[in-house]
Amino acid sequence: MRNLCFLFSCIKIGYISRKSYVSLRGNKIYISTLNILYVKGYIRGFYLDPNLGTIFIFLKYYKNAPLLFNVFDILKPTFQINVTLVLLKKYLNSNINLPMFLSTSRGILDFQDSLLINTGGKLLFKIGC
Repeated sequence: MRNLCFLFSCIKIGYISRKSYVSLRGNKIYISTLNILYVKGYIRGFYLDPNLGTIFIFLKYYKNAPLLFNVFDILKPTFQINVTLVLLKKYLNSNINLPMFLSTSRGILDFQDSLLINTGGKLLFKIGC
């Protein structure tokens, strides 16, 4: 998922530059990833300009600190982690509180949503403190 690496590096550069938004060329994986980040409250929003094919991502800050700065890309072509329902339940019962996101047959979901619909998937990325 080299595309996600590029997406998160653009967001990180925007935070370092203290910008209110960043823009990049859009594709399907970006839109589904940004949609879940918006629903979970990590970004203020995003807008896809259909004429230019550009996505504008509006960054979110809390007390002048970026909300989405430490993103760890997990899915790599040589290193893929498949998460089953048993592992999901073990993770939710543990003390680890890092938000993690899966690529499932229903799209990109976080651990809680994938547990609600009883589906596993490939681990995509996690957001650190």
